[in-house]
Amino acid sequence: VALRNLSAHPKNKDRIVSEGGLPYVIALLRSADKSMQEHGAMVVRNVSVNDQNEVRIVEDGALPPLIDLLRSPDSKLQELAAGAIRNISVNANNKILIVQEGAVPPLIALLSSSDDKIQEQAAVALRNLSVNPQNEVQIVQEGGMRPLVALLRSSNDKVQRQAAGALANLSVHPKNKVKLVQAGGLPPLVTLLRSGSDKVKEHAAGAMRNLSMNPELEADLLREGALAPLISLLSSPEIKIQLQAAVALRNLSVTPDSKIKIVEEGAIPVLVTLLRSPDLRLQEQAAVIFRNLSVNSENKVLVVQGDAVPGLLALLRTPQDPTAAEGDPEYEAQIAAYKQSLKVQEQAAGAMRNLSMHAENKGKLVSLGVIPPTLLLLQSGETAIQEQGAGILRNMSVSAPHGAIIISDGAVPYLVSLLRVPDLKVQEQAAATLRNLSATPENRPALVQAGTLPLLIELLSSPEEKIQEQAGVALRNLSDQVDH
Repeated sequence: VALRNLSAHPKNKDRIVSEGGLPYVIALLRSADKSMQEHGAMVVRNVSVNDQNEVRIVEDGALPPLIDLLRSPDSKLQELAAGAIRNISVNANNKILIVQEGAVPPLIALLSSSDDKIQEQAAVALRNLSVNPQNEVQIVQEGGMRPLVALLRSSNDKVQRQAAGALANLSVHPKNKVKLVQAGGLPPLVTLLRSGSDKVKEHAAGAMRNLSMNPELEADLLREGALAPLISLLSSPEIKIQLQAAVALRNLSVTPDSKIKIVEEGAIPVLVTLLRSPDLRLQEQAAVIFRNLSVNSENKVLVVQGDAVPGLLALLRTPQDPTAAEGDPEYEAQIAAYKQSLKVQEQAAGAMRNLSMHAENKGKLVSLGVIPPTLLLLQSGETAIQEQGAGILRNMSVSAPHGAIIISDGAVPYLVSLLRVPDLKVQEQAAATLRNLSATPENRPALVQAGTLPLLIELLSSPEEKIQEQAGVALRNLSDQVDH
């Protein structure tokens, strides 16, 4: 009892182990006396919150007797043993050993206990174990999915939280995604998106994020009404919840049916707000969703009408270069932010490229100032961003009046420089833009003076037929200038 009491104090947890107390404590776990087992399990649980002790406890042979206590008819012993395994299962190597020692079946059995505390401890242990990819499969094979789904309906917030967290982990595995739906997991998860605590919502949205990666489950998610609560969570004050919901919607927005339904459910205004989020990750997700949604022709118009363009244009700005020197404390963070900003810029440019394809949008985009920030994209050091920028101008230059604005705003030198870029996709978009611009006689002198002819002639030998075609038509259009 004295050792049990001492083990509750943080400073004593290390001393009990370092001074050789563990073997004696573990021996108590094997005692025929329940009170001795309880004392031993309590000490193991208390000292196991220390990282180093997690390893020593397993090395000194505590796992087999702890697993035996999971099967004890005594609920107190079950709770203490599950709590100890919960703590030691945080260690990566222990996750494997715990499963190898046969802890999964008794832990799953404890999920059906009538005691909330036991349910919680068992669910946390399984949640910790399920971080390991091999364990994900075994937990489901051993029958862990359905009792975890059942706990989503618990009236205890802690139990709900741990069950949802475990299911979010398990649903990372491709095969488990389908099994979670088959086990009836969707209805309670959708309910928790609406009514759970913030932590529960985060884990439920995480499970939805994983499920949304499987296109075959799209119909199930739509049928169970997942879109509305996911869209609602985009307005959560918790960034983690917003991110989980945003990625789920990003995944769903790839498919034709969801592109329509996401807009019908009123997502555009919330996504417009996310474009202005101070969090670069949320900016990126919102931009990707707009990019996906705007593949649909009707959505192209609705997105512009929904006032998304100013937010998207703001994201086309050139990311700020890191100011810290390599080795400075701020350097790594600045590099990460710079790379994230490039992703945001590319996705926003991709969305603008899609929007610029619709005839009804072109005039509105010009009036909103699309061309100047697009010229900055042409000057990017990233070929993917250059391609999107040239693609926007290609779409806009189909209209002669807009083509004239593109030229007057100084785009031609940048387009000409892109003809020299090794990337074939960039070459194609730049050549196609020049082809469109050359269709208007008034534009031709400026194009020739900018030195397009030698480069276009060179592109006639491109390995890509589309580039040959664009260059050939542009040269034919410009041939009257050569004659003069």
